[in-house]
Amino acid sequence: MRAGAAAVDPLELGRSMDLARLRALELLAPDLGGTAAEVEARQREQLQQLVAAARAVAVAYPGTREGLEAVVIEARALDRLSHLGGEGPGPTVWAQQAAARWSELGALGTGVPEPLREEVRYRLIRQAMAENPSPASWLGQLEGFLGAYPASARVAGLIWEAAGRLERAGDWAQAKRLYGRAAAGATDEALRRRLAGKLSKIEGVVRGFPGLAWESVDGASIRVADLQGKVVLLHFWASWNEESVGVLGRLAAICRARAPADVTLIAVSFDTDRDAPGRALASLSADAVHIREREGLSGAFAERYGVDRVPETWVLDRHGRLCSVVSDPERVAAELARLLGPAAERRTEAPARPAAGQEDAGQEGAAP
Repeated sequence: MRAGAAAVDPLELGRSMDLARLRALELLAPDLGGTAAEVEARQREQLQQLVAAARAVAVAYPGTREGLEAVVIEARALDRLSHLGGEGPGPTVWAQQAAARWSELGALGTGVPEPLREEVRYRLIRQAMAENPSPASWLGQLEGFLGAYPASARVAGLIWEAAGRLERAGDWAQAKRLYGRAAAGATDEALRRRLAGKLSKIEGVVRGFPGLAWESVDGASIRVADLQGKVVLLHFWASWNEESVGVLGRLAAICRARAPADVTLIAVSFDTDRDAPGRALASLSADAVHIREREGLSGAFAERYGVDRVPETWVLDRHGRLCSVVSDPERVAAELARLLGPAAERRTEAPARPAAGQEDAGQEGAAP
């Protein structure tokens, strides 16, 4: 050994080399040739190999920085596997395993060094938001993260997701506060405009949307202000999102149980392809005023009014004010019941013509 040279710990060197190999495996780009199914199968295989390699490093070096980073890499890979989807129990099991790994790391608290601790706290907050619809269960964690990492690159995305969940929970004050906080620190002009749109949507809770107007696909002029006196459902959908198409059909059925004078369904498609909405609606009974926002979710309307996902349904009260933002038709039905009272059963078939001589026989022979 050269005089004055520091001795190299072979165990530490081994840990560093194993971690370096693991990091390289995580960064390895998959071959993108072949069909989409073939690419997905190769990605799944590579991620499963990464999970096994990370688990081996974590078991070999428990409690060390290298071992903890291996657990983080394993959890990331499990998350990615769960989002790849596929048949069978795989995606569910992978999601459960990822959640377990993040929870294990979270339980270590300050035992996890930075910057790994920041990622662990971030993942646990997102996990809590996904598992618990009640903001009270994760809002404290969010505030703790924002206080600890105000300059983190993850802050804007986390606030966006959290505020969106607060919107859907009807906690307008907290949603407005978070969007305002994000807007104050935003430097990207496109993000600032999107945040301004979110704040404009929340203003609709008090002021409504007097300037909201379209031309329907039939050429009719539609102004929300002209519909005061009715409850209005604004359903945002797109043919490329099967869930939103199905929700539209269910909303139409809910509205059919109501008097036309009480509720209007406006279906706003974000399809950029002019013919796509018609193809999607061909086999669907969806009585509604149909609008197409031809610029899609990246267009001016979506930006101005803070619409960034489908399906999404706005419920406007009889004064045109925003009551709720939902994606579940059952919640829409509950909102209609709150605003209009229970739905009366409406006859869906014409009454049968009474037989000769039975005109005075009451309901006998009539359709149920």
